[in-house]
Amino acid sequence: MFAWYHVGIIWLIQVVVWPLFAYVGGNAFRAYREAWWRGIRYVIFYGLALLAALVLHVARG
Repeated sequence: MFAWYHVGIIWLIQVVVWPLFAYVGGNAFRAYREAWWRGIRYVIFYGLALLAALVLHVARG
């Protein structure tokens, strides 16, 4: 179970964080934030889906 948690962390770093370094600069905060949100929202929804699956698994007994 914890292995999947780490897969999510690695995915977040490689797919979302590292590519955003190209956007960081003097006056580029707005572009950085918009690019960050485009990438992170899928991670958030993935996390919610995983949480729902865990709740269903626990409720099943």
